[in-house]
Amino acid sequence: MSKYSGKIKSMDFKPQVLSPAFNKRTDAYGGPIENRAKAVLDILATMRRHVGDDFPILIKLNSEDIIDGGLTVSDALQAGLMLQDAGIDAIELSGGTVVTGDHCRTEISSEEKGAYWRKAAKAFKEKLTTALILVGGVRSLQLAEKLYDEGYADYFSMSRPFIREPGPVARWAAGDLAKATCLSDNLCRGPLLDGGGIYCVVEKKKA
Repeated sequence: MSKYSGKIKSMDFKPQVLSPAFNKRTDAYGGPIENRAKAVLDILATMRRHVGDDFPILIKLNSEDIIDGGLTVSDALQAGLMLQDAGIDAIELSGGTVVTGDHCRTEISSEEKGAYWRKAAKAFKEKLTTALILVGGVRSLQLAEKLYDEGYADYFSMSRPFIREPGPVARWAAGDLAKATCLSDNLCRGPLLDGGGIYCVVEKKKA
């Protein structure tokens, strides 16, 4: 059993099958990244048989765990290449785990601190032709456009900003280019982990 097993919630299982820090199997699905990726590739193949070639299948992939013995960018990139060869339509690139908190960072006070998986995304873009979606710390249209122009990703996604403000994209499209109002304080995770759903604690206090 991994030493991290007791520190990770059920909602955070996405990195485990690819990560050597969590995947301790000794059969064909454990060991080197080629084996650890088999479960994901098997699932992709099964999905493809059911939905056909015209239905897009995407995956959210950790770029690195940032824990001792965890998934590295090199291994994640190998998994990405295998997924590309297997016909994945797009990869959403994230990273970190709840063990370190790096998956959901706070204090995104500047563009330099935003899009914190951009270095890994650049490595992916240099090797993959599959569409790449970057998530994590994107808080403004200006930053997304800059990273797109510089070849870091093809698309960008957000999570926490929509919890506080459902319509930043519509606002940007209308010409109001102020960055998302999310404070990236992670207070929204508290109610979720307590079973009370997810919402912006700051906005609720203002109501």
